[in-house]
Parts: sequence; C-alpha cells; structure tokens
Amino acid sequence: MYSSVTIEQYNLAYHEGEGRRLHELRNSSTGEETMSKDQKEDTLKQKRDNNSERPASKQAAKRKRALPETPANRTKSSGDTYVRNLLIIAAVVVIGALLSMIFAYIFGVIDFDQTRATTIDEFTVARASAIVETEKSASTFSQLAIAQIGQGLFVEAESTIQEGFALEDPEEERHEGLRFAHAMLAEEQGQTDLAIERYEETMRILRETFERVLQEDVEPNWALAFGLHSNYYHSAIALSLIHRDMGDLEKQIEFLNIAAEGYPTNADIFVWRGQANLMQGNIEEAISDFNEALRFIPDDADALAGLAAAEGESPTENEVSDEGESNDGE
Repeated sequence: MYSSVTIEQYNLAYHEGEGRRLHELRNSSTGEETMSKDQKEDTLKQKRDNNSERPASKQAAKRKRALPETPANRTKSSGDTYVRNLLIIAAVVVIGALLSMIFAYIFGVIDFDQTRATTIDEFTVARASAIVETEKSASTFSQLAIAQIGQGLFVEAESTIQEGFALEDPEEERHEGLRFAHAMLAEEQGQTDLAIERYEETMRILRETFERVLQEDVEPNWALAFGLHSNYYHSAIALSLIHRDMGDLEKQIEFLNIAAEGYPTNADIFVWRGQANLMQGNIEEAISDFNEALRFIPDDADALAGLAAAEGESPTENEVSDEGESNDGE
C-alpha cells in the first residue's frame, strides 16, 4: 500500500519540518544569547553605578586628610581657636569668683545665718585680705590694717601692721601707710597722746623723705612726679580733729592750713577752719572760709549757718564809722 510517491512525500515533509525546527531553534538560541548579553551589560553597569555612589570609607578618609589647606579651612581653624580661648577666659573668671567666695567665707563675710546683716566694713576686710594673699607689700598690709581697724579688729590690725613692718618694703618710704595705720589704731583705741605722736612722726618722715628724693638725681623721681603722699595731708586732718576735740583751736587751724594745701577744693576743710576761726573771733577769716566752702557746695548747711553767724558777729558799716568818729573825738 505504500507507494514510492508517498514515501518521497513523507521524506520531503520530514526534512522540511526539521529545517523549520532548526531554524526556530537557531533563532531562539540567538535571541537567548542576545538577551543574555544585554542582561549582563545591565548588571555590570548597575554594579559600576553602585560602586561610584558608595566610596570606601578608608579612601574617603585618606582623601579628606590629603585635602590642601584653603582659606575656608583656615577660617574654621581660627574660629575653633577663638571659641577655645573664650572658654578658657570663662573658666578663669569662674575660678576667680569661686576663690573670692571661699576667702569671703573664711573671713566671715559670707554667713549662712541669714539673721545677721553683712556690713560694708566686712566686705572691705575680705577684699583687702584677698589682695594681701596675692601681693605682699607694705601698701597692701596697710590697707588691710585700716580695714580691720574700721571693723574694730584691733588685735588683728596690730598683727597685720607688725607683719608689714617686717617686710622692709622700700616703697614704704613714699607713703608710710603702715605708720599712718598705726596712728589710726592708737586713735581708735583712745590713746590720744600716742596717736598724736604717730601722726606727727608720719608727717615728719614723709616730709623729710620727700625733700631728700626731690633733690636727688634719680629716675624715676617719685617726689617730682607725685609730690607729697596723701597720707601726709590725711595725718594733718586727723590731728586737726584731735586738737579740736581737745579744745586747742590754734593747733586745729594750724593743721587745717596744711590740709588745705593738699585738698584746696575740699569744702569740709574750709567749713571746719571757718568754725574754728569764728570761735577764735577771726571773723573775716571765718567769712572767707565759709564762702570758699559755698563755692564748691552752694547749699552746704554748715557753711550757710556759719556764714550767717559770722556776718551777725561782723560789725556793720555804721558801727565801724561810729567807732571811728569816737576815736577821732578822743
């Protein structure tokens, strides 16, 4: 039943089918190769992008360290230095404040007992004590002694003065602060004669030292630059008040004359001298002193009262003329 035609047709059909299959397979494998190559390129590209977006930390740190110095970097560095200096200054200020509080507590200025009021004299003593701890000189010891005298700490003041004398500070000859404080201590303790002796000694030494240094050819010459120290005039004021309390008006006027040389614009000195002159019967001098005081303080009550009293004691022009005529008649 199988004819030759049928067999040939079969073979032909078979070979044509195989050809189509081979062609399809060839086409499919070529497509697969093409797709695989594209996918592979996409994968490699994605990896390269990821690597460029995510640099290694070590390499970044190396590049950061290797950056050259620029104005921006220098500005940042200088800013950091400025902030550091500010922090150091703030720390020093805080430490200084803490030390001041510690000294104040040690010397009794700060007290946790809120029922006791702290006076200005206590603060002065604490401050002077802190200064002595940082600078030991005749000047700082005299300031501490005067503060202690104002607080009534006489034993402590005497100890401070003697400790200051032991320093043998050459600057003491210019101000004689310890000697002046010693005179103040005697006055506050009621030892009037000793106070007068010490004040007068202070004035004498200051005057002699001033004259000696003024004549010397030394540089710098403190006598030429500063003149007599204020303790010379302060001693004169103290002596005038002591003699006033003792009723010695002549001595009071004598020392007030010295004080007026050092403080020519101090109204109190002229008021005191005017009162002394008025009590002595020196009416013209009293009027002059009271007017001088009013020149500096126009509403000074003591000067106005003294001037009114002095003018009431002053003879009028009619009284002067009558007195002159009576003298002529005689």
